[in-house]
Amino acid sequence: MNAWIVRFQEWLEGKVKLETLYRYSPHNTDYKDQVITHSKIWFSKPDNFNDPLDSRLDYRQMYSVEEIEAFWRGFLESRPDHPQSLDEVLQRWGSNQDFVEQQNRVFNQFRSQIGVCCFSATPTNILMWSHYANNHKGIVYEFKPDLFLDSVSDGFTGHPMRVDYAEHNAYELLSYALTGKPKQDQFVTEQLTKAKDWEYEQEYRFIDLKQNGNKPFRKASLKSVIFGAKIPPEEIDRFRELCHQNGFGHVQFKQARFPQGKFEIEIVDI
Repeated sequence: MNAWIVRFQEWLEGKVKLETLYRYSPHNTDYKDQVITHSKIWFSKPDNFNDPLDSRLDYRQMYSVEEIEAFWRGFLESRPDHPQSLDEVLQRWGSNQDFVEQQNRVFNQFRSQIGVCCFSATPTNILMWSHYANNHKGIVYEFKPDLFLDSVSDGFTGHPMRVDYAEHNAYELLSYALTGKPKQDQFVTEQLTKAKDWEYEQEYRFIDLKQNGNKPFRKASLKSVIFGAKIPPEEIDRFRELCHQNGFGHVQFKQARFPQGKFEIEIVDI
């Protein structure tokens, strides 16, 4: 069973007991206030991730004549208005080399439109504060998991899906010989499988197969704003006022702190 269906069924059956998601933010750009001023969150292109292997699983490079012919037959059956016949398509893309090269182009084009929004199940990871929250001078937003349910569309379920971390850093090669929904599901598998090294992130992702860029979220889903341990007090005051001005009066304010004698982060109300 493909990764998307497994994650979605886990959610529907109540197997995913997820009450809170955390979004780490550097809070150091010209767009640092847009989460509050525009009630939107950015869905990134996978090509922009800091891990060069993220969302880039390997595909088989060898296919039999029967597999290639079955792929193109299924492709043409799903597109009855296609101008070429099966024989014409096979003449152009029937060899293994031509088929693989053509699929590489199609998959890269499809990847360019995917949007991925990353969250964590923990707000207290020291490495994540360092890497994703401007060396502890950024912000972590605490959300209910229903924040995108108003944005459900074709290709976007609006539900968070758990990332898998490959045991022994190995995985089964994917296949170019799929069409339709199985092919889309395979793209989701790519976005939800990462190296074991990243397991500390405890990551969940929202995946939109057809659009990247800003996406609106439910204001009521934002539960709290957690300021980094090194963020200036005047920035805390400014941002609290910004929340009140933009309809986030219900939001709680917290701050990360370093307890004495421990290599840990604790979250306290402020």
